[in-house]
Amino acid sequence: MTTIAQVIEKRGEKRGEERGEKKGVQKNKLTVAKNMLKKGYDISSIQEITELPKGTIEGLKKGI
Repeated sequence: MTTIAQVIEKRGEKRGEERGEKKGVQKNKLTVAKNMLKKGYDISSIQEITELPKGTIEGLKKGI
């Protein structure tokens, strides 16, 4: 028999996993964008490929 505590715990685990996955995907997009900037890609191409906002890419460019 599943208890309420077990159900709540499972929900918490699932939420944590989802947040972790989202952070990982975002981190990967930023890494790809940085590498593309270093190779001379234009911002609009990077934006199209990574789906990152233009402002985020411009911020990365300043840091390189």
